Amino acid sequence: MLKEVHKHYPNISFTLTTINNIHIQQALISGEADFGIMLNPQTSRELQVRAFAEMNMGIVVPTGHPLASRSAVRFSQCLDYSFILPSAPLMISEPVEALVNISGNEVKEVAVSNNIHMIRTLIKEQMGIGILCRLDILDEIESGQLAFVPLTDPQLKPFTLALCVSPARQLSLAASMMLNQLEMLFSQL
Repeated sequence: MLKEVHKHYPNISFTLTTINNIHIQQALISGEADFGIMLNPQTSRELQVRAFAEMNMGIVVPTGHPLASRSAVRFSQCLDYSFILPSAPLMISEPVEALVNISGNEVKEVAVSNNIHMIRTLIKEQMGIGILCRLDILDEIESGQLAFVPLTDPQLKPFTLALCVSPARQLSLAASMMLNQLEMLFSQL
């Protein structure tokens, strides 16, 4: 996403900070941040959602894996494979834990990590398959390293990725241009 924004506005520099939703909301309200990208934001009159995208979970595999050619899959159809599972504080860890518990089957776990980069790396090294959102592996999909196969289990609800601002804040011209570009990119997710 940021590569696209930089392509259109190469002379604008931006500061990226990774913090949790509560701190993002506080930074927006206090004026420390122009806009924030939040996962499943809580509704608030102090927060305006300018764009959002629904993020479904799926199985992540190397492109040569037997599951890679599937258009969709249920969790129970993946239990023959070893898993690299996400852990807290990753938001995806809770629904994955629920899937494991609901399945009632033993899951072959080769690794557990609280870092998406580590999970992607271990999957690329063919240590196992993972469960992430498509957005987590966009670069690897583009480069042909990994494939994303949507999970169709009915108990899974998509995450909402939201581009948020404080409605009370007047943005600078540069921030407004970047926000508009990000809104366009969100519509393509």
